[in-house]
Amino acid sequence: MSDTAKHSAQSLFRMDLDADVKALPGRGLRSLLELFAHLERSAALRERSSRGALENQTSPEPGSDKSPAALAGPSARIGLRQLGRGVLSTTRAQVRALLARTHQTQALIVINDWRTAGRLWSTLLNDCKLPIAEIDFLEQLWGLRPDRLEVNGWTLTRHRHHFVLIRAEIEIQLARRRSLLELSDAVERHLGDWLVRFGEIIDKLDEESLA
Repeated sequence: MSDTAKHSAQSLFRMDLDADVKALPGRGLRSLLELFAHLERSAALRERSSRGALENQTSPEPGSDKSPAALAGPSARIGLRQLGRGVLSTTRAQVRALLARTHQTQALIVINDWRTAGRLWSTLLNDCKLPIAEIDFLEQLWGLRPDRLEVNGWTLTRHRHHFVLIRAEIEIQLARRRSLLELSDAVERHLGDWLVRFGEIIDKLDEESLA
């Protein structure tokens, strides 16, 4: 590992990622990991249902769960790095599923009325809040410095703020009801790009957590 990589990891996190998690008892930690694993599997199923091209992919065989909870025995210690990377894995799957749903929603908006468009947007918006909350949890768990996590000029802080702007723009268009085509394009262009960038930030954070 280079000195540059070590310095980057040390400056990004306030916590020692090799330390054990002590805020919850072992059983509670395993339950939390199992929850994230369940959310990850649910996100993967949603992504496959949203993309017809993925229907021929096989699901994991029973008993092949490689989540942190499955790999940790009853007496195994759970560290900050292990728990945090379980959260990242879940969040990555959710963001991919949301990107597939954004493409689907964009197409549905054009062929429906304004009331349906509003409902589609509201459902998608609410589901986007979960991975955001998970990254907020990770920020507390790892002592993450969001201004120091940057991908292509976008810090995590800037990315988070941009979601607020996207939400405001879409809701203004819903209130004005000028063009469903413009609304559809805005959802695809702005939220779609935001989710792609979210995935890149997650990948960068995952990489840094191993440095």
